[in-house]
Amino acid sequence: MPEKDRGPIARFYDAIAGRYELVNGFLTLGLDGLWRRKAVSFAPADRPLEALDACCGTGDMTELLSRRL
Repeated sequence: MPEKDRGPIARFYDAIAGRYELVNGFLTLGLDGLWRRKAVSFAPADRPLEALDACCGTGDMTELLSRRL
């Protein structure tokens, strides 16, 4: 897709792709990790569960889910 068709949001993420985790932590004041841990805490740890982290990006949520399940 030509760059002009991608839009400002796509260009923003293209520009920070190599340092997304650092930028995300900075922009959210570190709350991104808290949000992921809170979401994972809702998964029942006492029984088998399958989970799909669609569009997982950096895989941070997938890693947390794998530890819990």
